[in-house]
Amino acid sequence: VDVVLIGPGDLMIDVKTRGYGMDRHEALCLEVAKAAKETGVAAGYVCGTEEMADRRIAQGFRFINYGLDHAILMAGMAGVAAHANKHRK
Repeated sequence: VDVVLIGPGDLMIDVKTRGYGMDRHEALCLEVAKAAKETGVAAGYVCGTEEMADRRIAQGFRFINYGLDHAILMAGMAGVAAHANKHRK
């Protein structure tokens, strides 16, 4: 194993089904980062914002999946639509 990647939404679904909340989610993330460091495996996290990426990097995560595919797609399409609307008559 080279990388262990946390999908935060998937993890939160599991955490909530067990009756816990955000504090438990965060504790588990930090536990993964610690275990990854101890074993030499890169800890990864899917980050939707620059702030989250910076925070996870500071916590020891070394594999950052920055940007969510649907958010990137929507932002790109918004740019295309804005350009098209400038030429609308």
